[in-house]
Amino acid sequence: MMVTRFLKYSRLSVKQIIMRRPFFILFLFLSTNLFLFSQVAIGKWRDHLSYNYGIFVVEVENKIYCATEGGALFYYNKSDNSIQKLSKANGLSDVGVSSIAYASNYKTLIVAYKNANIDLIIGNTIFNIPDIKNKNFAGSKSINKISIHNNKAYISCGFGIVLLNLERNEIAEQYIIGSGGSQIAVLDITFDNQYIYAATEKGIMKGALSGTNLIDFSNWSQVTDIPSYNSKFNAINNYNDRIFVNTVNTSGKDAVYYYENGVWNPFNANTYTDVYHINICHGKMILITDEKSEIYNSSLILERSSASYRTLDAIVDIDGGIWFADMYDGMVMEPTPGQQTKLRPNGPHSNTVYDISIENSNLWAAAGSPDNPGSYIGGYAFANENWRIIDYHTYPETSAIPNLNVVAVNPTDSSHVVYGTYGYGLVEFRNRKFSRILDETNTINPTIKPIPGYGHSFVRCNGVKFDMDGNLWFLTSSTNNPLYVLQNNGKLKTFDFNFTGFDINQRTQKLTITNDRDIWFLLTGNTRMGVFAFDDNGTIENTDDDQELFFEPKNQENKKFSDILSIATDKDGNVWLGTNEGPIVYYQPSNVFLDSENGTEGNQINIPRNDGSGLGDYLLATESISAIAIDGANRKWFGTISSGLYLVSEDGTKLIQHFTAENSPLISNYITTIAIDNKTGEVFIGTDKGILSYKGEATESFDDFKDVLVYPNPVREDYTGLIAIKGLVANTIVKITDVNGNLVYETRSLGGQATWDGKNFSGQRAATGVYLIFLASEDGSKTFMTKLLFIH
Repeated sequence: MMVTRFLKYSRLSVKQIIMRRPFFILFLFLSTNLFLFSQVAIGKWRDHLSYNYGIFVVEVENKIYCATEGGALFYYNKSDNSIQKLSKANGLSDVGVSSIAYASNYKTLIVAYKNANIDLIIGNTIFNIPDIKNKNFAGSKSINKISIHNNKAYISCGFGIVLLNLERNEIAEQYIIGSGGSQIAVLDITFDNQYIYAATEKGIMKGALSGTNLIDFSNWSQVTDIPSYNSKFNAINNYNDRIFVNTVNTSGKDAVYYYENGVWNPFNANTYTDVYHINICHGKMILITDEKSEIYNSSLILERSSASYRTLDAIVDIDGGIWFADMYDGMVMEPTPGQQTKLRPNGPHSNTVYDISIENSNLWAAAGSPDNPGSYIGGYAFANENWRIIDYHTYPETSAIPNLNVVAVNPTDSSHVVYGTYGYGLVEFRNRKFSRILDETNTINPTIKPIPGYGHSFVRCNGVKFDMDGNLWFLTSSTNNPLYVLQNNGKLKTFDFNFTGFDINQRTQKLTITNDRDIWFLLTGNTRMGVFAFDDNGTIENTDDDQELFFEPKNQENKKFSDILSIATDKDGNVWLGTNEGPIVYYQPSNVFLDSENGTEGNQINIPRNDGSGLGDYLLATESISAIAIDGANRKWFGTISSGLYLVSEDGTKLIQHFTAENSPLISNYITTIAIDNKTGEVFIGTDKGILSYKGEATESFDDFKDVLVYPNPVREDYTGLIAIKGLVANTIVKITDVNGNLVYETRSLGGQATWDGKNFSGQRAATGVYLIFLASEDGSKTFMTKLLFIH
């Protein structure tokens, strides 16, 4: 009823409406509860990394931190039992953590990365020290471990030792300690009252702590009175004035020795296959091995042993509990013997990802890759802020399937999901439960044809996509019948093509469906490389009116491209191809069937230069476009192999954003896949180092204004992000006024969402009060009004 009253006055000005109905507007605001909406803020990043592979643990007051192989940290707060993540998405400077250590005197957590970058976390502040990373010299800059002594952190590097001054938070010195001043990989460091000891890949080196210049390599000497003194030593520590060290034996068991009263003594010699660390914690020594972690007291008596077949690091905390960095479970807590609890943030099982599909905010990801068959078993699903693993542990029926490499979610039923595999057909899920495997052994007629010449089932599927009617189109490689459709009535249909390029060396992949319901897919391999287009003329069963065409894409200047990497259809029905020289677009894709010569010319977008020359350059012409996604405003997101992620305008002529690993929380410049949740605007980006997401401004548009939502509402005084108005029709005209009818801001929606930064036309933050938001479709036929409480 209230909406009807507003529509009655839709032809009047904003101020006229307010002056005529001031009581109505006040009542509208007071009679509705303010909506408190909590979700990811627009323009913010978050990670979806795997935290399963723990490599280091440290105690930081009442928190236990775990570093993971995927390049991120998390900690467990013993005070409130909470788990928090730390990654590049929320403050860290890099990815690929190699070591962590805590300097308690300075309350500083030191985070070292594989590329030699360093972060110092002090309270809520992160200081970045990129000196080693940026240093230009030959040799390995890898960081292996961090040791704290006095006011310095001694960093064991692939070339030597670096000193970090913790009072000034800066690099102080570096030591190159190999023979004749050569580089040598240092793996661990410890100290006694006289010397610094370095465990290296070629023995133990030592130098006097006082009275010598350790920068001079001649002041370092090798320890030669220990057995196998030229061997690799990977762990060293001082426990009650005894120097303990591990000798790595690549052909047998490692040997642990300790130095006491001038003699090296064997300590449980030849007991452990691999010893990873020798840690000293709260007066205890703990040996971390491939089979167990052993805790010793000051008399070197074994007090406790914990089986740890997958442990890479372990500590004893102040309460006597053991904490393990586990290769599969992230971090494991053992407060008492035999009592273990697995602790890790929710996330995918692995950071490997090749394909993502989203419908109705249900995300499914494939972890495999047709370029690396058998690289990982399974995939992942993300819904209601929780990740689930799709593998043989959660779905034993899939145990024989080594590689899920592509995935599609049914737009007519988001609980219906199909994976394509490398060699084992299709895997179907319904309502999150395994449904069936489709390959040539099924009773569906006709059957799916496997690759000829194999002695077992081998259906290689590298492309799957549902059309808007719920029919599943899928591709098989290395066969003469590469295209199938599993219809929504359960019938399977295959197609016989005249093209002879389908053979054992030919791979089909990257399927898209145009607005005309034509099927386009890519062909790669040794025989032919290009695009195959197919039109069933809207009659799947009747093949007499089908059209097919293979072509090698070229631009408007008749230039062909040597590689086609990705494909997508935008909201206007245009087909975009990602090539090794940027994107090209086919504005009327069905024309390829009308003119197989000239109709196969695509268009590279020409961007005029700003130098007044009248010349232009093709869009991203130096980039290989590995992934393409279309957002709710029909803007294009391009992922590349080496330069990150690009967002361009609907027509491709304007660059809106360019995210790289150097200028943003993006964790890698190699993008493998992109998928967009058009209900929320969140862009999920798969990279070679894992998944993260960015909350975009554009969402899917609606036919009317029945589900308009403003968030946050109210806007609190400490909120500085964007205010979103969602649930809009395409290109909605948005006008925001105060209660007196004064126009404060106006804009247009991107798809189904518009945003406001909370500032007026003068750039000042809006004053406290109620603001009215007037919405109108582009042609004025649909209107709506809502309100917002703003607190300065």
